[in-house]
Amino acid sequence: LKINGATNLPSFSANGQTTSSALSSPSQVLTTTAQKFTFSNTSTGKAYTFDIPAGTTAQQFVDGLNGQATGTDGTGVRANLVKDSATGQYTIQLESLGGGTVAVSSAENLGLGWSSSSSSYTRTMSGGIDSATSVINPATPSEPPNPDDNLIFSFLDKNGNKVDIAIEPGNTINDLVKKINDQRGTSGVKASLANLDGKVVVQLEQGDGRPVTGMSMTLANGTTPVPAGTSPAADALTGIWTANTSSQEGWNKRESQDAVYTLNDLPMEFTSASNTLTEVINGLEVTLLSTGKTQLTTATSTEDTKKKIEEFIEAFNEVLKGFQSVTKYDEDKTVKKRAATKDEDGNYIIDYSSQFSFQKGGVLTGNYGAQMIESQLKQMVTGRGAGFRGKADKNDPTGDLYTSLSSIGILMDSDEASPTFGQLRLMTEEERVEKGGVADPTKNPYRTLDMALEENAEAVVDLFVGSGGVSDNDNFSYRGSVGALSTAAKPGEYAVEYTITSAGTPPDFITVGGVQVPRDTETGTYVVPSGPIAGVEISVDSLNVGTVKGNVRIKQGKIPQLAGRLKDELRNDPLTKDADGNILYNPEQKRGALVVLKENYQLIMDNIQKKLDQETQRLQAWEKRERLRYSRLDTLLGRYQNIMSSNASALATANSE
Repeated sequence: LKINGATNLPSFSANGQTTSSALSSPSQVLTTTAQKFTFSNTSTGKAYTFDIPAGTTAQQFVDGLNGQATGTDGTGVRANLVKDSATGQYTIQLESLGGGTVAVSSAENLGLGWSSSSSSYTRTMSGGIDSATSVINPATPSEPPNPDDNLIFSFLDKNGNKVDIAIEPGNTINDLVKKINDQRGTSGVKASLANLDGKVVVQLEQGDGRPVTGMSMTLANGTTPVPAGTSPAADALTGIWTANTSSQEGWNKRESQDAVYTLNDLPMEFTSASNTLTEVINGLEVTLLSTGKTQLTTATSTEDTKKKIEEFIEAFNEVLKGFQSVTKYDEDKTVKKRAATKDEDGNYIIDYSSQFSFQKGGVLTGNYGAQMIESQLKQMVTGRGAGFRGKADKNDPTGDLYTSLSSIGILMDSDEASPTFGQLRLMTEEERVEKGGVADPTKNPYRTLDMALEENAEAVVDLFVGSGGVSDNDNFSYRGSVGALSTAAKPGEYAVEYTITSAGTPPDFITVGGVQVPRDTETGTYVVPSGPIAGVEISVDSLNVGTVKGNVRIKQGKIPQLAGRLKDELRNDPLTKDADGNILYNPEQKRGALVVLKENYQLIMDNIQKKLDQETQRLQAWEKRERLRYSRLDTLLGRYQNIMSSNASALATANSE
C-alpha cells in the first residue's frame, strides 16, 4: 500500500495546516479589527491573501476560504472546522485539494498558531472473528423479545455524541455492520468488513477523516461489561481498536495483487482489481472475503413481486375510495325532509342534524378541485408511464416492453354495477381470451399480470419503480444523473445533437433538450447544467466525423410518479405577506390543491363561526334589553297597583261616613 501526495482521501496526508489553539465554538469571533490572512499552496505555486473583516467568526472565516477554493483563479485550499469529541472544542484545518503543501505565512494577529497536520483515518478491530456470519450475541431469543438480552455496542459520532447500537440475540457481525451503516446519515460513521490474516475484522471511519473514538461493548443496562469468554465475537469487539494513520513509517510494503477467481468450473481464470465483483453475474454484487469455493443460487421471485403489486393496487384503491366517499351522489340514500314541526305545547322543534342527513350528496359532491385531483390520479395510473415508449417492433432495443398498467393486466373497473367501479383490478384469463380472440399469447397481445411477470419480470418492475434513461442512438449513451439537481430531472424525450469535425476529437459541447452542455475535461462526459433534466450525464461513444442527432429518454415509474404528485398536492409553502398582512404573489411558492381546498373549507367554517358568534352577541343584547324593559314595566305596574289600592281604601272610608 502506497499513499502519495495526490491522494484525495480526507486527512490521508501530512500536507495540511491545523490551528494549535482551540476554539470554543464556530461562532467565536477571531478578530475585533480588520486583518489579512496570507498562505501559499505548492499545488498551484502561488501565495494568496484573504481579507478578514472585523468581527469575523470561525465559521465565516472557513466559509470565506472555501468560497475561493475552486474556479479558474481558485486557491485550491479547503478549510474545515473539526470538533474534538473529548473536549468539545474546535480547530481549523487547511488542506490542499491538489495534493500540495499548505503553508500559513501571516496570521499572527489571529492568535491561533498553525502547525502541520496528520491524523488517523480508520479504526480497525485488533481481534478477529471466523466469518461475517459469526454470531455476536449468543443469548437465546425470548418470546416476547426482552431488551435486557441485548448487547450494546457504542461509539462517538461526528459531533462527539454517543451512539448505541443494540445487538439482539442471534445477531451476526454482518448485522452489526448494517445497523451502524443505517445510522451513517446522522452519525457520519461508516462500518465495513476486512480480512486480516484469515480473520474478519470490523473497520470504522468518519467521512471527514477524523478517527472514531469511544468504542465499547456493554450489557443492555449499560453498567456491567460483557464478561470475557462470553463469545469469540464479543471478545473481539471489546478488544483494542487500532488506528490506521496517514504515516507510512513502520508499514510493511507489498505490491498490490488482483483477485483471481473462476466461474462455473470453467478451465480459465479471471482477475479483478477489486474484491467486489459487479459484472460476474448481471445485477448481482459479490464481495470476496477469503479464498475458497462457494455456490451462488439466484432466482426471481415472481410471487413476491406480484404480492407487492397487489399491495400497490389495494393502496391506490383506498385513495380512490376516499375521494369517492366524499364526492359520491347516492340516489338511494334515505334523507330527512326539512319541515316545521311542533311539540304538544305548540313550540317549534328544531332539528340539529347535519345538513348531509338532508341531502343525497357527500361533503365534496360537485367540488371541482376534488374531481380534478381524482381524475388526474386516474389518468396518471392508467396512462402511459412517464418517459416510457413502446417498441417499434420486437427487435427494437430502445423501446419498453410494457408501457402502461393495462399492458400487464391491471385495468380500471368500468362496470357501473360493480362494487369496485372506478377502481383498479386484475384482468382474468377469461377476459384476456375474450379481448384478444384467442388464447395463444403469440397471437393475443393482451397479458394477465401472471403472464407478464413470467414473460419479463424486470420490465414489470421497471414500469412501477423504474428510473433513469435510455438513448436511441448508438453514438451516445445515457450514463446516469449526478449532483443535487438530478433529483428534479423531468421524465420525457429530449433531443440530442452535436457535430464532430475531427475524427477522434470529442466535441466541446453538445445540445440536449435545447440546452448547450459543455464537456467535463475530467470525466470526458457531458452533464446538463440546467433545465428540466439538470444533472443528467451523457457520454459520446463514437468519435467519427459528422453530425449526430438522436434522443435521450428519461423514465419515471408509476410509484415515484404518483408519490411526487401526491407530495405536490400536500405541499404547503408559507405565504408571503406585506407589513399589513396582505398576501403577496410569489411564483416560488407551491401550494397543493388539497391544501387550498382544506383552507377554503376552513375559511367557510371560520366565517360561519363568526356569524354564529355575532348572532349570539345580538341575542344576548336583545335578551338584556327585553329583561330591562319588562323589569321597568313590572315596576310601573306595581306603582299603579299601589295607587289603585290607596284609591280603593279612600273610597271605602268616604262611603262609610
